[in-house]
Amino acid sequence: MENSKILEIGSGSYGITPYLKKPITGVDFDFSEPETPLLRQVKGTGDKLPFKNNEFEICILSDVLEHIPENKREKTLEEAVRVASKMVIISGPFGKEAAQQDKYLAHYSFKKLGSMHYFFIEHLKYGLPETKEVERILKKNKKVKDTKIVGRYFNLRVRKWLMKRFISRTKLGYYFYLKGLMLIVPMLRGMNSDPCYRRLIEVELK
Repeated sequence: MENSKILEIGSGSYGITPYLKKPITGVDFDFSEPETPLLRQVKGTGDKLPFKNNEFEICILSDVLEHIPENKREKTLEEAVRVASKMVIISGPFGKEAAQQDKYLAHYSFKKLGSMHYFFIEHLKYGLPETKEVERILKKNKKVKDTKIVGRYFNLRVRKWLMKRFISRTKLGYYFYLKGLMLIVPMLRGMNSDPCYRRLIEVELK
């Protein structure tokens, strides 16, 4: 990935540049946050990408599918495969157990704050994707060589506890989620046992 030409769908103003620390192209309809020189911003939507076939080596969709209406997800995946020449990487929340926890936490936030936390609005509106459905769509595509789940992250019990801190009215709880969480990331990696909230799907192209 180090020297690859990369596109991120649904990047926002930063995308994954804080982690990769290299220039990439990001497509989104909203770039309202401050710019970063590492992200070439292109306005557009995932179901109609303004790029040529195989223009990028790798296409990334991170926390995107759950923010797209279900009837547009198939076209978005088709477009990701079309513009990539080597690989598509998909990450985010998947499955019924993850969706049930989002629903619980949405009600919890409403009870705590008097309104549903913005984090959950589109998750509940559009529903979380299922890995089997994503794999089914991708395997229909003649350009796809192989599709596999290569990672499971964020144990649901651990996430439930952490999200309650995030939703908390107290500044201390919110600050812990934003800052203190980074201190325990190594420990969290050791807790990636099922049931997990997130999946990482690797799509190898022909």
